[in-house]
Amino acid sequence: GSLVPFVLAEDDEAESGNPDLVPAHSKNIDMMLEYYAGPLGIMSFGYFSKDIKDYFYTAVLENYTVQGKEYEEVKMPMNGTGATLSGWEMNIQQQLSFLPGPLSGLSLILTTQVQPQRLTMVQEEIKQPCQDRLVQQET
Repeated sequence: GSLVPFVLAEDDEAESGNPDLVPAHSKNIDMMLEYYAGPLGIMSFGYFSKDIKDYFYTAVLENYTVQGKEYEEVKMPMNGTGATLSGWEMNIQQQLSFLPGPLSGLSLILTTQVQPQRLTMVQEEIKQPCQDRLVQQET
């Protein structure tokens, strides 16, 4: 419902849709090195990077006017400017074929992922979006 043009108001607070949202886009890089060890074992190491434009977030706007009425607080989905996400991952997997009988089908899997994050958001003036398309619903 983020694109649906609505206003749900209660006292001096409101929640609003935003039909002016634009789709998020990302450019991704994924690289993986794998080594197949012995009978049914694998070790892998990978790197990933994602550059995301126009991501979505919920803005909490103070003293914001929606459809001609000012509210103390308005929650509305907005587009962020950009974000980057990168990190690495490691995986070790080994079938425990040395175990007896039905236990020989068990596997040991160790995996980890590290992804320090950075979110970049440029402070821009927030315009009054889509005022002519909003429909107010009082509760």
